Amino acid sequence: MSIDGSRPAYSLKTQVKKSAPRDGKELKHRLDNSQISFLGSAGTDIRWKEIIARPPVASTEWEADADGMPLSLEHWTWAGHSVLELSTKVSSIAEVAGTMAKLQHWAKERDLQIVTGASKVSAVLHSE
Repeated sequence: MSIDGSRPAYSLKTQVKKSAPRDGKELKHRLDNSQISFLGSAGTDIRWKEIIARPPVASTEWEADADGMPLSLEHWTWAGHSVLELSTKVSSIAEVAGTMAKLQHWAKERDLQIVTGASKVSAVLHSE
């Protein structure tokens, strides 16, 4: 759940010793069967030939406790841009509204700008 509503999100992390793939064809070639299966379960058609390399992204992650609320912070920088994402987890859907309000209040108290409409991934993909 984000400030803009609910969106499915998928994430796989792995350590690699190779440089980043240059294009979609090379990326697809590097995936193993379990990763291909995982992507297939997302219910979308991936147009591998249209995938292009984007600028490198430097990412730093922190875990913290803020006023009794566990926070995850992720800072991305790339090509003159910067995004800090704050997130927390809830145990049930009933906690979403109250937790979202608490997280927004925490951010506003610290003069953090709340941006709607784009995820950090979208910001990278659409940056010049």
